[in-house]
Amino acid sequence: MEILYIMVPIVLAIIAGSVASEKNRSGAGWAVLTFFFPIALLVLIFLGKIPGSIDGNDSSSLNSLSMKCPQCAETIKRDAKICRFCKYDVEGWMKTQKVKVDTGHENLNPSDMLATGYFYKNKNEHKKSLAYFKRLIEKYPNSEEAKAAFLAAQGKIIKCPMCAELIDADVDNCEFCGHTVA
Repeated sequence: MEILYIMVPIVLAIIAGSVASEKNRSGAGWAVLTFFFPIALLVLIFLGKIPGSIDGNDSSSLNSLSMKCPQCAETIKRDAKICRFCKYDVEGWMKTQKVKVDTGHENLNPSDMLATGYFYKNKNEHKKSLAYFKRLIEKYPNSEEAKAAFLAAQGKIIKCPMCAELIDADVDNCEFCGHTVA
């Protein structure tokens, strides 16, 4: 009879871990919680699935290295020149779009973007630091962090006179509209 006091919580914990994992929640955390508080399994059952699943069916799971083909909507690598499924000229399409390369800082807040920019600046990785400063200025133009980023990158970032996009000062042509920058 005493064995039931140990076996029942273990079985419930295993079930809770499995259910939690399917709902994109911490399986180990819910298993431990259910072992000590079996009522947690009931709570878990009524909780919804957390968006951003790691299975391939959720579009939010696409990382910065992949994108959908504009022609056939299949997932392809972001730097692909042609779609491997339909042979669509992705590189040509990208040149006609105002596509910004995802450098991994889309979900950062302004303070984190500024700190990361300074981190790369201090490591003398100027291209990475400018990417963070530039994106911060574009995404949060009126913030204090954007003003600090502009000062940090002063002389390194200019506005294209044709399309008004922020570009590196040392390029000959705007990467967005192709305008020759004097």
